[in-house]
Amino acid sequence: MSSPTPKAGDAQRLFFALWPTDELRQQLQRRCKSLLRHGGGRPVAVGNLHITLAFLGAVSAEQRACVEQAAEAIQLPRFSLRLDRAGYWSRPRVLWLGSSEQPEAVVALASGLNSGARACGLTMDSRPYQTHLTFMRKVAKPPADLALEPLVWDVDSFSLVQSHTYPEGVQYIPLQSWALQ
Repeated sequence: MSSPTPKAGDAQRLFFALWPTDELRQQLQRRCKSLLRHGGGRPVAVGNLHITLAFLGAVSAEQRACVEQAAEAIQLPRFSLRLDRAGYWSRPRVLWLGSSEQPEAVVALASGLNSGARACGLTMDSRPYQTHLTFMRKVAKPPADLALEPLVWDVDSFSLVQSHTYPEGVQYIPLQSWALQ
């Protein structure tokens, strides 16, 4: 899947992500149902569920072409990601799903994409990568019980995604995907 490259001077807000299938999104929503009942938060739209690998920010056409080349060069194996824990971060006030054991492949993928983006002149987050999927925002207080049934995601690709902000909310559009080996 691809989208036209923007014209020179037009910046796009982009990120690399693990992009779930529609079936996996429905499974994620079912797994989080009891956590979503918690009042005071706003669920992430099912169509926007993803795991960010590298947030790029505002990217020019030249930088986009460069990060796409960097993504093309990544040669990593497919992997399974077990989403087996939920958590709450108080500063951004989000509930998230994560993995108690991050596969080396997901860390290597995030690292490779971040390195490629830096080589393209982008300023990247220097914090260690932590696999997480945000499923609720603006949560004042987390639920007392964050238990959930684990879900295994067989990851076979990663995507370049564009973020569009509208008055009614944000929408994420996958622009291009790359298969893992």
